[in-house]
Amino acid sequence: MKCPLCKGEMVKGRTNLAYQMGEENILVLRDG
Repeated sequence: MKCPLCKGEMVKGRTNLAYQMGEENILVLRDG
């Protein structure tokens, strides 16, 4: 399941949010 607003993906009850910072820098936040 993907969230179109936060561009996050819910996997096994966990919400993974990926933000693209620049071209090669990607910050991944996990809440769970």
